[in-house]
Amino acid sequence: MVVFPNFSNFYEQWRKDLVKRGVNVRLSTEITRVLKRDETGVVVCLIKRTPAKDSHNPNSAWVPYDRESNADADAKEDEEYYDEIVLCVLYVNLPTIPSIRITYSTITIAPTLQNVF
Repeated sequence: MVVFPNFSNFYEQWRKDLVKRGVNVRLSTEITRVLKRDETGVVVCLIKRTPAKDSHNPNSAWVPYDRESNADADAKEDEEYYDEIVLCVLYVNLPTIPSIRITYSTITIAPTLQNVF
């Protein structure tokens, strides 16, 4: 196991910096599908997640490879539209360690904020 003792401090400082620059940072939100991604824009479906006390949400009922999880099964799926989107994906494939799961992080960039980064 690799541990970064101050990682939460790093992410909190990054979040504060982004908010100062006008970025809307949303937590407890899950992109369930990317419906369209081409030169005319991006359409994604998302659900609002119920925050877990330890900040580690279980897989939602929307995750296709986890048939046992039913977290947020009643969540309403909404569509959102963006000019562009960057999907950052962390993929872990460790079948011998069942507690490891695939984790997704998503950063969206609105057209008015492209020069911020």
